[in-house]
Amino acid sequence: KVRSFQKQFTYAGGDLPMSGQNASATIEIGLDVTDLLDSLAGAQEASFFLVVQSKGANSGTVNSMSLMDYSAGAANEIKSTQTNVKINSNAKTYVKVATTVSTGILKRATPLTAGRVEARRGGGGYQIRGLWKGTEAIEVIGVDGKLKASFTPAAGGTWQMLPRSIGPGTYSIRSIGRNGASESSPVTLR
Repeated sequence: KVRSFQKQFTYAGGDLPMSGQNASATIEIGLDVTDLLDSLAGAQEASFFLVVQSKGANSGTVNSMSLMDYSAGAANEIKSTQTNVKINSNAKTYVKVATTVSTGILKRATPLTAGRVEARRGGGGYQIRGLWKGTEAIEVIGVDGKLKASFTPAAGGTWQMLPRSIGPGTYSIRSIGRNGASESSPVTLR
């Protein structure tokens, strides 16, 4: 799976340091690659690559690269073994970070509890899951109070794909029981 940040770095500036004229030529950038995690399900080893596409004769260096895992609260830094990698003129330069998925980067699972809904990106859209036992229908309601989707849930604890028309934002997920009682939980899709 590939995540491109082309627009953010395409020929911006000129022949000057990215931090500005008379500033250090060294910069630090952070790229959010969270959406790549779902494609790792079941994998044991994973490699992440920073690909720098140079289309000029200028030169540069990638001093270091790390993945930062914030799933446990405090940052866990996973460093690349490659350092001071020269950026090749008119070519692609690759810098790699390898990690063991089960100990490195996957989000730690939190037990589902009644009334709690989890959300994630996966399968080309958004997915939700909750304890749907005894639930006859699930409704996705926008902040405007309008019904965005309604469906019969999969088994409790199973990830349920939302319609592709549901985009990023905050929603209320209403589970409607067989007895007609309902319960709502807020969820934010990022």
